[in-house]
Amino acid sequence: MIIAIDTETGGLDENTDALLSISACQYENPENAFTVFIDPDPSLKVHEEAAKVNGYTPELWKKRGAVPLLEAMRLFKRWLPPSGNSPLAHNASFDKKFIEAAERQTKFKLYLPYHWQCSMVAFFLANKIFDFGAPNFRLETLARMAGHWGEGFVRGDHQSSDDVLACVAGYKWIVQQGLDLRRQIERLTMENNRLREKIANVAPF
Repeated sequence: MIIAIDTETGGLDENTDALLSISACQYENPENAFTVFIDPDPSLKVHEEAAKVNGYTPELWKKRGAVPLLEAMRLFKRWLPPSGNSPLAHNASFDKKFIEAAERQTKFKLYLPYHWQCSMVAFFLANKIFDFGAPNFRLETLARMAGHWGEGFVRGDHQSSDDVLACVAGYKWIVQQGLDLRRQIERLTMENNRLREKIANVAPF
């Protein structure tokens, strides 16, 4: 089962910066979703630049029911299907390294597979194939091109609960472009075969 995952963090370094939230949802059923806010350990950093992006303040996180990292990992593990999970994230290497750092810090294993699918890479490759003209490969760009976030949508604070749904919608849109192309190729191949049969059946003069 594909499970989309997104995190918000206090910075870019998984060893020194805090994990602030984890969100996930099932690819086939995005309404089955999970979010937990994390009360960061004082030894880990929350940089001002990161807080400006995700809106973190201790007071806001407390209102949102933030829990210690170990409890967050336990809640996440409880939500995850027991086996057969295939993780998907937009910036997979980033989210993966923070999840793995959380496992090391808490000594609590989620037992997710080593390889994660990356919608950013898929978006980059699809842009090469279909010439979408994407100005960049950020999640917001993909979500808007997929129609998940419309013209009037204002993103505001980057929240993992919003972003994980955008990741699923964007990835499904990319997959659909590939399916549509395959159908077009199959249709053209069938038409070409029928034409060749007609030509073959025409008596030579």
